[in-house]
Amino acid sequence: MLSPSVRRRGRPYLRTSLTGLATAVALALSVLAGQPAAEHVTGAVAAADTTTAPSTTSSASEYINNWSNLTAIWNASKLNQNDTGSYGPRIAELRASNQWSTNQIVDYTGFFDDATDSVKYDQAHDFASTGYLDENGVLNTTYGAYNGSATPITIKRDYVMVPNEPFLVVRYTLTNPSSTASYNWKVLDQVHLNNTSSSTNVSASYDSTRDAMFGNMTASGQDVVTLGSLQTPTAYQVGNDSDTTASDSSASAWAQFDGNATLADNASESTPNVDLGFQNTVTIAPSSSQTLYYYLGLGTTLSAAQSASDTARSETGAYWFNTTATDYANWLASGTNVSTTDTGVNTAYERNLVVIKNSQNPTNGLIPAATNEGSYGYKAWMRDSAFDAMALDASGHYAEAEKFWDFMVANQLSTGAWHTTYDEWSGTYVSFVEPEYDSIGEFLVGALKHYQDTGSSTFLATVWPAVKAAANFVETNIASNGLGAADASIWEESVQYNVFTQAYYVAGLRAAAVLANDESAASTADGWNGAASTILSAVQRSDSASTPGLWNASGGYYDRGIATDGSTVNSLLDSSSMALIVTGDVDAGSSRATSMVNTIDSDLTHDTYGIARYTGDTYYYTSQYDPAGDEAGAAEPVWPNMTMFDTIYDVYSGQSTLALERLQYYASVSGVGYMPPGEAVAWPTSQPVLSTMSEPLTASAFILAALTYSGKYDPRVYATNANASDYASINITTSPSSDWSKWTNVPYYTFKSGVSESGSSMTDIGDVYISNDASNIYVRVDNTSGAFSAYNTSPKFALLVYAQDFNHSSSLTGTTSGEYGRTLDHSMNYLVGRWSDSNTYATFTAGSSGWTPGSSLSTIAPQWDTATGRIEAEIPISSLASGGSAATGSWSYLDVELAYQNPSTGAWTDDDLGAIHYQLASSSSTPLYGNTTR
Repeated sequence: MLSPSVRRRGRPYLRTSLTGLATAVALALSVLAGQPAAEHVTGAVAAADTTTAPSTTSSASEYINNWSNLTAIWNASKLNQNDTGSYGPRIAELRASNQWSTNQIVDYTGFFDDATDSVKYDQAHDFASTGYLDENGVLNTTYGAYNGSATPITIKRDYVMVPNEPFLVVRYTLTNPSSTASYNWKVLDQVHLNNTSSSTNVSASYDSTRDAMFGNMTASGQDVVTLGSLQTPTAYQVGNDSDTTASDSSASAWAQFDGNATLADNASESTPNVDLGFQNTVTIAPSSSQTLYYYLGLGTTLSAAQSASDTARSETGAYWFNTTATDYANWLASGTNVSTTDTGVNTAYERNLVVIKNSQNPTNGLIPAATNEGSYGYKAWMRDSAFDAMALDASGHYAEAEKFWDFMVANQLSTGAWHTTYDEWSGTYVSFVEPEYDSIGEFLVGALKHYQDTGSSTFLATVWPAVKAAANFVETNIASNGLGAADASIWEESVQYNVFTQAYYVAGLRAAAVLANDESAASTADGWNGAASTILSAVQRSDSASTPGLWNASGGYYDRGIATDGSTVNSLLDSSSMALIVTGDVDAGSSRATSMVNTIDSDLTHDTYGIARYTGDTYYYTSQYDPAGDEAGAAEPVWPNMTMFDTIYDVYSGQSTLALERLQYYASVSGVGYMPPGEAVAWPTSQPVLSTMSEPLTASAFILAALTYSGKYDPRVYATNANASDYASINITTSPSSDWSKWTNVPYYTFKSGVSESGSSMTDIGDVYISNDASNIYVRVDNTSGAFSAYNTSPKFALLVYAQDFNHSSSLTGTTSGEYGRTLDHSMNYLVGRWSDSNTYATFTAGSSGWTPGSSLSTIAPQWDTATGRIEAEIPISSLASGGSAATGSWSYLDVELAYQNPSTGAWTDDDLGAIHYQLASSSSTPLYGNTTR
């Protein structure tokens, strides 16, 4: 059990479009008008063909970067309800890749003075604000009430970090809502430098030819900060931030603005504590707006900073905003978009992707746990970042994803595992709850998906050594109970055999096996497939068995975990167990999956669609580990990433309407501007918790769910060759429709659909059931179409079962060529089958020139049901064993095939194969899984 002092917060594991633009405009207009972005009704979700509005809670912190070497962080006045900081809405951090770990500024802030009414608005921390990133790469911030009262001018301060340029451009939009009165309005745009050496002077100066100021901190080993004005400034100040006497010519720009409503035009300063400020005065006519543009940049030398300044001032501020919008439009268009009937969902999808891209360190690929640094600092969890990278891959943004996979490869431990957290800036290990091994399985799944999507042999060569080390770690650390190594896993509350980590062990080993086959390492693939089956069988074993598994038969769900003693079951109902379904370890169509999700939905649903983490969860409510006290208002707050797991199940199980409603729910509990919510949502108010907003992992769960709903992504990993074993006799009759109930207790194995060579769903394998008794092996195949042609009716098909000799005689000839030329997954010795235009149950043996026919089997030939797309077969063990029989415990690789005849050409194809590694069972054997309807 982990001591409370090291526990973490209960964390989950987890193009520009006309519709998106319309949503953004509507939202911006509502904010400019001083109205909330949406009237939010608890539990309400918009209908189809509409726009679901987000919540009224704004994110308090967001990242923006220039895609290459510069990152800034925007903060509101309060990062959470307990924040007592004295700063206002601002750019709080500016960092560059040459020294990521150093924040070069204290703050970059706007201050205001109403010269018409003689009212100052320069205590910036008194401003409320909203902030969000849009699909154009613009960080939109709107200033709200000042000390509880509205300002006469609506103020927006928006930012773009121009892609691949060393500067940030700021745009003030000052709007006068009055239809009669003009306003004279003063703006101070100021940056306070963060000199890390209090005894070293900063050399700061104003360059009138550039309308720019340079704060040279190279004497402290830092960068040169540039503040430039893209219009002629009214005044400027190179200030000593330690001097707050407004009458001093070298005083702080803010002190002069506060005291004099103007600046002294001090052109140079050499002091440790420097600020740089521009002041502009504008007249805002009735019902009109004025805009001001500035830029903030970094250079490693003065000449580099001057060069950046020259680039920035070579164009207008509007140009840089337009250029950024074009770059983001192209970036989004280069990936995969979604287009649901709800424009709010579509806009949330694009903006969630933009948040992830901007949160990622553009050089080392790490992604922080949350954009709000007030709660979890700058830690990047391997689990979270791996999930984020999978979402980037799924959405077609492979370069960003590969940066993180490369980081994992470079930072893998000698054991094959990873530490839990790393510093997002330096990439160095940060001590936290250990061990957390769920990242191992996620890495393996992510590496496979990236390789399958990109087809990059270079990537595979790079990642393969790390894949081997990670998969071998899982395989060699399987405990005597059949489960993978215990860890603290997703919620970090205790080290045990956690179901979430076990789910990713299974999927990860399956993924590694696929890569091993591509690396021509077939025996290695076999070992990893076997290890995956061992873990899954333990997961599927009843928790009441003498050696407990994770299936809670009495409750109808999978337990959270088992203690490290191997016998004490943690039967807590935990929604993270849905990872078993998301990964494809457990078939969504199985009775166990249905039972588990029904139980979760019944017991953990709040706010109509939201799913809590687990029964009685007090995190964000009364837990002593809450990031900011009680933000939820009730126990069992909703976790949107778990809700998205449920959404993926809805898609798998054919409940597309409900899946869309959950996506709409996500949009409705997003932050202002559809920013990703934090870890949780307070279901009594339907508002996201502020302290961890925005969370990239939550955004990633939504992206994966939206893509799955849209049919553009499948998160599942299918076994290339599943271990199987079960003792059961099936009485196959000539009325197969009456036989299906006999298969109820037989494990089955699900295969990827839509992969038949002909494209026919009739011969596309969905599930394969398999068992044996003392005399026969029984096989049932369900196709994905739900129908078969009638006897001797076109298009014709066949059930073919290839097998190795169960006795593994070295004298037999083997072949890897199927009847119609397809490559089999192993060398096979025997073939039995029936064609749909024949009553013969044929046998073949492998020969040097192909498959040689033998005598027909006298047992009942395979039978099929035209109405369900199911076919069943009884195969005498003697027909697959060179000695005429085989001992219990003998293994054989089987390829179960549906063949197809093209009705136009008459040509046959080995259309789809389901590979099984089968062990002959006895009546006392423990089944190997697979899935089960038990």
